[in-house]
Amino acid sequence: MSEKYIDHGEKNTDSFEDLSSLNQEINRPTHDKNEHENKLHKAEVSRDNINSLAKHSEHVKDQALRERIEKPLSEPKWAGKELVEHKYTHTLSSIRNRLKTPEKGLSKLIHQPVVERASDLLENTVARPSGILFGGIFSFIGSLSSYLLARRLGGELRLSVFAVFFVGGFFVGLIVELAWRYFANKRSK
Repeated sequence: MSEKYIDHGEKNTDSFEDLSSLNQEINRPTHDKNEHENKLHKAEVSRDNINSLAKHSEHVKDQALRERIEKPLSEPKWAGKELVEHKYTHTLSSIRNRLKTPEKGLSKLIHQPVVERASDLLENTVARPSGILFGGIFSFIGSLSSYLLARRLGGELRLSVFAVFFVGGFFVGLIVELAWRYFANKRSK
C-alpha cells in the first residue's frame, strides 16, 4: 500500500490534477479484486487527505482572523501634533487662496487661536443642540399662539415675545438634556 503523508505545516504539493487523475483511475473498470480494493483504499486515503486539508485551511483562516481581531490598530507614529498643525495651516491657506478679499479677512479673524478656543468652549457649553431645538419649538408655538390671541383680542404683538419664548425654550431644552443624561447614566450603572 502506498499512502502519502501530508505535513500540514508546509504547503501541500498534491494538486487537483493529481486527484482528477486518481479519480479517473478509480473509475476505470477492473477485473482483478486486489486492484479494485487498492483503488478503493486510494480513494479513502484521498478523501481523508482532502478532509484534513479542509480542516487545516479552516483552522488557518480562523487563526488569521483571530490574530487580526486581537491585534490592536496602532496609530502611525509619525502623526504627531506638529504634523496635524502643519496640515491644518496648509489646508486653511489653500482654501483662503480661493476666497475673495473680504472673505479672506473674515477667515483670518475667525481662525485666530483665541477665537477658536472661545468658540469651542461656547460650543460645548452654551450652544447645545437640544437647547436650540427646544428654543425654536417653544418660540414657534408661543409666537403663533400669542399672534393668534392678539389678533383675536385686537391687541398688539411685540417682537420681544419671540425672544422670550426662545430663551425659555432653550432653558427647558437644557434641563431636559441634563435629566436625560442623568437617568441614562444611572440606568447604565
